[in-house]
Amino acid sequence: MTNIILSQDVSLTRILTGCFALLCTYTFTSLLITYFSSQARYLRLQQWTGIKHGQFATLRASLESFKHGRDMIIDGYHEFSQKGRAYVLPQLGSDDIMVLPPAQLQELMQRPDDELCVRVILQELIAAKWTGDMDVAAHNPLHLEVVRHQLTRKLPTLIEHVYTELVLGFQEQWKAAPHEWTDLVIWDSLVRIVSRAANRVFSGTELCREPEFLDSMRDYAQRIFASAAVINVIPRVLRPFTAPFLTWKLRGYIKTCKKYAVPIIERRLKEIQSGQQRESPNDALEWVIEECFKQNDPSELDTDKICRRLMRLNMVTIHNTSFTITNALLDLYSSPRSAEFVSALRDEVTEVLHKHDGKWTKAFINDLVKVDSAIKESMRVTAFNSVGVLRAVIKPGGITLNVLHHRASHTTERATFAKNCTTSTLITTVS
Repeated sequence: MTNIILSQDVSLTRILTGCFALLCTYTFTSLLITYFSSQARYLRLQQWTGIKHGQFATLRASLESFKHGRDMIIDGYHEFSQKGRAYVLPQLGSDDIMVLPPAQLQELMQRPDDELCVRVILQELIAAKWTGDMDVAAHNPLHLEVVRHQLTRKLPTLIEHVYTELVLGFQEQWKAAPHEWTDLVIWDSLVRIVSRAANRVFSGTELCREPEFLDSMRDYAQRIFASAAVINVIPRVLRPFTAPFLTWKLRGYIKTCKKYAVPIIERRLKEIQSGQQRESPNDALEWVIEECFKQNDPSELDTDKICRRLMRLNMVTIHNTSFTITNALLDLYSSPRSAEFVSALRDEVTEVLHKHDGKWTKAFINDLVKVDSAIKESMRVTAFNSVGVLRAVIKPGGITLNVLHHRASHTTERATFAKNCTTSTLITTVS
């Protein structure tokens, strides 16, 4: 018996040792390939900000960027951007960024999507390969195009419904009483209000008032960014082994959302397939289902896949909208002139609402000039990103841009931004 146990222990030790050796070999080989890639060689030839002399300078700069990234951008702006020169901004958790001078913005925006791509940036931001849904997030994100076109066209018919959910949401979350102060946790309450209003547009009345569905959708929208942030810091070669443990909660949220959404999706699919007369629901879920039928691909009608498309829409909207509104409120009330600003905004809303007979319409929203200005100024002061327009170079062989140097001669040169077969150079501008 003792010999058998010892034999088993020796075998287990050999297996673990072999696995560790294999992992080390895989890691070393991957790092070697990355170091000698065309992209890495190209970036090493450029000027960098935040680099200090000494051993492992680039690695130390990447670690510093986590805490002092904004300072690096300011230094790079004064040292390079103002002189019309590009530079590399080190990053922790993503590829290093080539920052172009502001004068390049117009040419950058004129480049076609098959050369510069924002979709790759979004996939990296949410670590789509590891958080799941590559089939809907990367290969065929039809839900984004559907909402982008349909929502703009049908927004006037949805505003009144959104207003109703906003009123109910504020009454439920803020519970404000006349002439009394109420303590609020701004972020938590606004995320709940936003998720309810957003799902009136995305999922319809039936789902937007289901507490467990909204809780899971909201938690998914927040958790996916947190999980992706951790995954992106981990070396690429180790992500296949660590990502499953970092995304297990996401799978639970998806399961809960499916419990409520899939029966509704199945019902709508059957109604459309049967050809029966029906009044089409005015929400994004219906638009996505209709577009899935147009694809002539049976896999697109999978209820699980449609539900995950719905969750991806929520992820983008809930996160961005909640950040924008939270920052706007905090910026407004932390201003030394907050009383003056708040009074002016209230007066405008009262006046414009009276002008439109007390009804929330698209025309009413368009006339809220001061409110629009306040939100835009908050977005400028408290921006999501320290950098500007971020794009990934996806054209094989890279792209070439004109670079205007701010010298007496104003000479124009050509700069090429490389693309590797496995990863893309990220480029942006800072104004």
